[in-house]
Amino acid sequence: MAFTPAPGLRVHTSKFGSGTVVRLTRTGAVVALDRMARLEVDVPLDQLAEVDDGGVANKASPTPPSSVGTSYSSAAAASFESRMEPVAALDEVGFRARRSVEALRFGIVPTHSVGDVTLGYEELEHWVSQQLPTAARSRPTVSEICGPFGTGKSHTMAAIRHIAESRGFVTAHVEVDGNSISLSDPASVLRQLWRTLAAPGLESPTPLVDLNVRAIERGRSLAVAALARFERVRSNLLTIATLKRSNCIDKHGETMELLLSCGDEVTAIDAKRMMIPDASGGAIWGGYAEFVIEPKRLIGLRTDDRPDDFVECLVGYSVLARLAGFEGLVVTIDEFEVEAASLSYQRIERLKGVISALSTWFGGSGPQKTGPLSVFIATVGQEGHIGDSIVDILISNSNGAQHPLSPWSRSAHRQLAEKIFALYCHAYSLTCEFDASLAIRVQTLLDSADVEGSGMIRAFIKRYLAELDTAYGPGAT
Repeated sequence: MAFTPAPGLRVHTSKFGSGTVVRLTRTGAVVALDRMARLEVDVPLDQLAEVDDGGVANKASPTPPSSVGTSYSSAAAASFESRMEPVAALDEVGFRARRSVEALRFGIVPTHSVGDVTLGYEELEHWVSQQLPTAARSRPTVSEICGPFGTGKSHTMAAIRHIAESRGFVTAHVEVDGNSISLSDPASVLRQLWRTLAAPGLESPTPLVDLNVRAIERGRSLAVAALARFERVRSNLLTIATLKRSNCIDKHGETMELLLSCGDEVTAIDAKRMMIPDASGGAIWGGYAEFVIEPKRLIGLRTDDRPDDFVECLVGYSVLARLAGFEGLVVTIDEFEVEAASLSYQRIERLKGVISALSTWFGGSGPQKTGPLSVFIATVGQEGHIGDSIVDILISNSNGAQHPLSPWSRSAHRQLAEKIFALYCHAYSLTCEFDASLAIRVQTLLDSADVEGSGMIRAFIKRYLAELDTAYGPGAT
């Protein structure tokens, strides 16, 4: 019998050790880890095992990632934690700092302290604020984060989402690979985007359904009217309203979520057949027929229609997000250079179709093209890739902007080390001066190991934390 997690259940994760399930997701569960200051991590189902009275069902010991030249073992982590101030005794700042440091150890961007470990955060925050939609400017835009490999584009995209969420936006992100996730196949992109949907207070295994429910509760008639130009989005909202009115939203919420997120597990026809027996109505409510069970896939079956379906869905859900009480929708697309370099001729043509639809919607005029949506795309910059010209067209048509990133210098590494050191001191209640020699030692080691490219910054962070543990942790003099 397959293991099924539940909130409050004690579990073992194959990578991070034991913890407690906080909430379920479509792919697994969010787990509050024991040894990492209760850091919450989204863990896939195949990496979870239930803890029984006799121990952990999966006895295999997790092996945390190691930094260059140093192994950060589970035993060392446990020993280090035991020597530091207990988590319960930390104030709010210290607690957040502890969670952030432990996240960095495993290569996870620390959501709670992203500003504390991002160089030029204030400048980036100002730039992002200029690209976000406002009540007076709700036209979709595309902006670009560009820079060579290893300049921190992925981290910058995480910082953009943090900034957007702090301003009340719903966010979603995707890393395209040109294969299983590609803009030439819009359904694959939406499937991944909606799995990452996040916003303040929007914590649910069915976030798309919940977004619809929030919009309905704030004014069903208003929502239906505002979504009139987004037929698929509107039809699904009416269906969810009927399920809610019929008190069967809990029963069919997961099915609707799978359909809305472009999952292959259920078709619109099957979903309708399952829902109709439980839904009731036929009366008129708010000027519209109450009984509407017409669930629709957000990306249709006709290949020629898919680009417009994709863009209509993004813009429509930005409108839905605002109807639900948020400011709009912010989407980040990473690894675009991989996408553009790996596609076949046929898929390149399909990609161009999506880009053409984006350009038409984002560069058009009239109310049917508007919506509080901002898209940020990360590229390697002007390196001759087809993706460069494509993104340039989108930026130009949508009046977006470009934010260039420069290769990291030794000075930048020192600044990053100072930020991490300050976070480390908050996390473990240390009072000592920054030692630049530790950062220099790490950089020298990385130079000799010939570490470069996209993994260089992550390697620096992991190794530097290992140096801090050696200098200030158990056994330090």
